[in-house]
Amino acid sequence: MKIQSIVFAISILLISGCARNRVQSNIQVAAQLYDESKIALNNSELELAASLIDSAITINPLNANYYGVYGIILSDQDDHERAVSMLRQSIERDTVLSTSKILRLADEYGKLADQRRKDGENFQEVCYEGIAFMQEFFKNSPNHDCCYTCLGTCYFALGEADSAEAFFVAAIKSNKTKLCNYQKLGELYYSTLRLDRAKAIFQAALKIDDSDKNAIVWLRHIRVVELAIRIHEDDPNNSEKLSALSDELVKGVRLVSSVGLPYQDIWEDELWIHVNEIYLGN
Repeated sequence: MKIQSIVFAISILLISGCARNRVQSNIQVAAQLYDESKIALNNSELELAASLIDSAITINPLNANYYGVYGIILSDQDDHERAVSMLRQSIERDTVLSTSKILRLADEYGKLADQRRKDGENFQEVCYEGIAFMQEFFKNSPNHDCCYTCLGTCYFALGEADSAEAFFVAAIKSNKTKLCNYQKLGELYYSTLRLDRAKAIFQAALKIDDSDKNAIVWLRHIRVVELAIRIHEDDPNNSEKLSALSDELVKGVRLVSSVGLPYQDIWEDELWIHVNEIYLGN
């Protein structure tokens, strides 16, 4: 009887050892798939990257980073609804607060809202969902600058400029050296035609980092817009000078889009309408 008990105990140990080795092996396989997915993503092989990370999650569904990468891939594929879902799961599974993940999710909510708006669907619902999620997530750290930035981004997407401004200003007060907060507030001022305030914000960003590409590009563009306004005010019939500036204005719109304007694919036309109809009176 004693011998049988010993044999049984040894069998259990062998089985549990094999199971443990199998689990470790699965984790290693998932990690390898994750690494290969990131390589494919960097090479813009999105379908391959999605397939690899999907397999990694199937093998190891507990790793928060896998969902984060999947969210990035889905965003690049313009599947913003699933991207939001994956990024939320990544944040919910994370053991530490990840500012970059929170900001990416806020931006993704904005992209989803924009996509729905263009498709004639209810985009406000998405923005308010994003706001509710951020408020819930940050309820234990309401003064975190990332919380303010995310809420400002969502309200900006809703077109609620006053609320967005208040949150972006709070974000800067909470963290005076984070350049992305200055950029977002400067973009808001520009989009609401407050050029002097936009200039002041981008100049403040340059005081923090005099090589900040975003601020340099924005200030250059604003100077061209101001020049066009002055020409129009001084001599509204001077079509030659205004035409000469039009290429510069278009170039500037594209440049500011390239350094971070939200929802780039629709803002280029909208900003050009601002310049022509509001600034130049055409």
